[in-house]
Amino acid sequence: MRILIPMIVIPVIVLLLYLLVPGLKEQPWTALRIGGAILAAIAYSMVITARVQLGKSFSVRAEAKELVTHGLYARIRNTMYVSVDLMVFGLILALHLYWVFVIFAVFVVFQARQPRGKQRDMGQPSRRKTSSLALVLFTTLVAAGTGAFNMETHAIADGIVIRPGDPNLRYIGHWDKSEERAITVNSGSRVLCRFTGSSVKGLFGTKGITSPAQIYAILDGALPVLYRVDSEVIDFTPHLLSGAQHSLEIDVKDVDEEPNRWNPPLEAAVIFKGLILDVGAKTLSLPVPPKLKMEFYGDSITQGILLLSKAPGPDGSDATKDYAFLTARAFDALHNQVGFGRQGVLREGSGEVPPAPQSFGWNYKGSRADRSFIPDVVVVNHGTNDLIYSSEQFLPAYRDYIKLMRQAYPRAFIFCLRPFGGYHETEIESVVESLADTKIIYVDTTRWLVESDYTDGIHPSAPGHFRAARELIRVIATRTHRKVVNPIE
Repeated sequence: MRILIPMIVIPVIVLLLYLLVPGLKEQPWTALRIGGAILAAIAYSMVITARVQLGKSFSVRAEAKELVTHGLYARIRNTMYVSVDLMVFGLILALHLYWVFVIFAVFVVFQARQPRGKQRDMGQPSRRKTSSLALVLFTTLVAAGTGAFNMETHAIADGIVIRPGDPNLRYIGHWDKSEERAITVNSGSRVLCRFTGSSVKGLFGTKGITSPAQIYAILDGALPVLYRVDSEVIDFTPHLLSGAQHSLEIDVKDVDEEPNRWNPPLEAAVIFKGLILDVGAKTLSLPVPPKLKMEFYGDSITQGILLLSKAPGPDGSDATKDYAFLTARAFDALHNQVGFGRQGVLREGSGEVPPAPQSFGWNYKGSRADRSFIPDVVVVNHGTNDLIYSSEQFLPAYRDYIKLMRQAYPRAFIFCLRPFGGYHETEIESVVESLADTKIIYVDTTRWLVESDYTDGIHPSAPGHFRAARELIRVIATRTHRKVVNPIE
């Protein structure tokens, strides 16, 4: 009977906690959580086995009865201690209760500091009083930790927290992703998801950010709503939603080009820390993503700077209305939009960003871009900011840059745009011809735009970007034979 009690009580308690605590079931089953669950299950079997092997030697009082040296006790000095500790460790991981490690560490130290006479539960049964205490503490730790998890969730926003590592979240663009946060420094990046419930809030990091980015939130395909990311919690549903299932798209309108957005700690970025849904709500799987992948590399024009007006910073800029974003949407493609203000092939960009060849393949310094993203189409729009360099300097640098891309993407179509202002057009065309690659294509943008299509003579306005996108879509469709899924109007 003594053996059956822990065998039944422990899994029942864990199961009830998992089923009844709001938000616990909805946490994503990451590799870390799965590993913790496996460890806890193995350790639980060791606890039961050790209890069986102790037999009549088990006692809740500090009294010696009989030395146990067979089974697990022949191999592990303090079998019950090790088993319970491993079980608690695994459950902390499986139940996502990382802060409980603090209590757990104190408990382990308490075990280690027991008098030497009690140091062997295989040799001195008096140790078993503490082993029984360990089982009690196990349930206490889990209950306290889960209660704290529940309190923390409700303290944030009276809902459940969906972490950035949730498998039902889809990231488009260059994101530095982890379980706890996703960071992008690129305007035009996106987050997509589907969810149940009637409300949704966004969690963001603001520490160290000197110039907050601007984002759009699009709920259920409605018109975009503009938000400034200057708060750790942004309510995307000031009015409750009707219906059972919903979609959310978060588009990065602009990350300020001037503050440091390359060398951590970053001063300009979107730091996404998850979503808050209603208690009992959950994320849903998204439709299968599009197969076509596109990548755009450029400067402030590709970033959408001054697209809306001459107002500096995010107020006058919008990457979701620029030629790159519009082109990708027309082909229904997943796309990376990498535009850095003032950047060239030779010239450093604003915000401590290095020249284009050095930033290629990186989210920001120390963070590699996702190497599994292999684009079918690459568009390069560089040269405007290299006006200060001679032809002799620019031409070999541009050639090496395109060769770097070809090495990274052996099968992609690479479209080398003549900068809209015509800067270094001769050198760019010459490089494309010299490479003699049928999938590296020079795109002559002459007469795509007129003077009235610019905000300041260099940066296209929203109508200018629209016209450029329409021309680029035509060129890409013709050369790649890709179908235009969403014609722009």
